[in-house]
Amino acid sequence: MAKPDISKVIPSLARQALKLAGGDRKIAYSNYIKLYFSQTGRLAPGCDNKDLQAFYEKESK
Repeated sequence: MAKPDISKVIPSLARQALKLAGGDRKIAYSNYIKLYFSQTGRLAPGCDNKDLQAFYEKESK
């Protein structure tokens, strides 16, 4: 399995997704996809949930 790659995550969308999820990281990925789609018109955000979760881990330190 590939290592998480936080460089694939758009920080502003990730932060907004987590805020909309009320801090619930499980819901945040769905919000991230919705926000990404609203910004780009594309469904594939270019990152996986593991990438997003690694981004949140780094942000919490």
